[in-house]
Amino acid sequence: MPNTNLANSKQWQGQFDLQIFFTPTLKIKHNYQLPFP
Repeated sequence: MPNTNLANSKQWQGQFDLQIFFTPTLKIKHNYQLPFP
């Protein structure tokens, strides 16, 4: 059980980090129409 919980926590944390770091970038791209590749 602890190993499974740790794996699930790691996976959730990774998804949370992606949301934190990429969502602002997408908002900036949308709001300011910057020429991101």
